[in-house]
Amino acid sequence: MVIDREDMQRRNLRRIAKTDGIKTSKTFYVCTSGKIIWPYIDAASISFDEGYLYSASHDVKCIARELIGEESVDVVVGLQKRDWIFSKGVSIKMDLPEVKLYKSGDIDGSKMDGLRAIHISDLNNYGTSTTLASQMVEKDGGILTHAVYY
Repeated sequence: MVIDREDMQRRNLRRIAKTDGIKTSKTFYVCTSGKIIWPYIDAASISFDEGYLYSASHDVKCIARELIGEESVDVVVGLQKRDWIFSKGVSIKMDLPEVKLYKSGDIDGSKMDGLRAIHISDLNNYGTSTTLASQMVEKDGGILTHAVYY
């Protein structure tokens, strides 16, 4: 399957805009990576519209399937808490279990021993959540093979 990423990006940016996800303020926004930005995108806003969330999860699943190709993964992981908006929907659409990773280091779900995981993230913010997810998966005995963000 060939994905028209430009069309997908246009659709999803419209969804974010319609759900008031493009934020501006009189001050700057500090990301979890420590970077300062303005304006910023609040991808979580998509969760306020069930239809948009369903479509967005489908789009992320399509990108994940294209990325994985013939390889297989065993679990979908998402890092607390914003990633879970998309990791849950993608895990359902890919018919895979979801493992929730907590920033405290706790893991909610199956033991990762030998499991191959894909990290589903809300946005790519300098890769900090994927780096942490990879460290947690590896510490629990698994391997993070792929990462996709909304």
